[in-house]
Amino acid sequence: MNDIFNRDFNDLPDLDELIVETMRWHFSSKTGSPFWLSYRKQLDFDPLTDIKTVEDLKRFPDVSTLWRDIPVRDLIPQGCLTDEWRFLVFESGGTTGAPKRIIEMNSRKRGVEWVNHVLQMHQFPDDGDWIHIGPAGPHAVGRSVGLLAQMRKKLCYYIDFDPRWVKLCIKNKKAEEVKLYIDHVIEQAASILETQPVSVIFATPPVLEEICSRPKTLDLFRKRAKAIIWSGTSISDETLRLLEEEFFPDSKIMGLYGNTMMGIAIQRPPHPGDLDRCVFQTFYPYCFIDVVDPENLQQTVEYGKAGQVKVTLLSRELFLPNNLERDVAVRNQATDVFKSDGLSKVKVLKNQQQSIIEGVY
Repeated sequence: MNDIFNRDFNDLPDLDELIVETMRWHFSSKTGSPFWLSYRKQLDFDPLTDIKTVEDLKRFPDVSTLWRDIPVRDLIPQGCLTDEWRFLVFESGGTTGAPKRIIEMNSRKRGVEWVNHVLQMHQFPDDGDWIHIGPAGPHAVGRSVGLLAQMRKKLCYYIDFDPRWVKLCIKNKKAEEVKLYIDHVIEQAASILETQPVSVIFATPPVLEEICSRPKTLDLFRKRAKAIIWSGTSISDETLRLLEEEFFPDSKIMGLYGNTMMGIAIQRPPHPGDLDRCVFQTFYPYCFIDVVDPENLQQTVEYGKAGQVKVTLLSRELFLPNNLERDVAVRNQATDVFKSDGLSKVKVLKNQQQSIIEGVY
């Protein structure tokens, strides 16, 4: 195993060093995946000799849309086949079309360990069990939240829901079915909070808004929630302010940004110069973002400006360069602790708002 993909959090590799090793791993005939070894033939450059820096990586196209249809087994690096077989398949939410698929064995778990490391910087509450009110099944977020709870020696209760069904109902203008479905989700969650010692709640902003609109349910959640983690859809500044200051003033409110394709970016502790109350950081250098001009995808926007989010993954199991997300965000400066750009004010790209249904996740 190449240890550069598993360095201690206090000894993380230089980005260019990681890029070179990632090229060696994923484009070597002995260790690369069938997908990348085949795709290499289409490139007008040689990843093994021509790709050594972040700038070089920009030569790769965004191949993520191909991951809707290819056999996902083709993504497994041959170098991983001698490891104990622990591969999992996860799918994107399907917000921008048919779901994309990835394989996972250890790298996302490493990312979750890093998120737990950052939660400790936040002095995140460490008593009481957890509840995940969100998608599980094919979506990586359910596993990630469960792993987080497990790392903190807590139980995690699950109220699973199907975000694709909700999006379909919204698309077909079946508002009553959406309401019934959300009622069903919240009633199940309330039943757990009434009987179990849960104090950390994971929920999406639309679910939290529904909870806040129901006085009796809000009172129950407010009494039990020492911490709330929100993720899955965008949230307005005003909604976030209301959650933090009006509805749950005694709870720790924490945001996660991410998805199956990029992994998790966690809200960093407040830092002088942050442009917003919630700034997200990826697990750098294994996942890094570039905030680019939507009209010129090779051009990084200036700090303080909004642009489209482009994500690159450099892990032992997956190499995914220049994955263009559906979202725009404001580019924030790195800090002494977090060595890469941060993201804030994440929301759906304006020219995609007509075609994208966020739904409840």
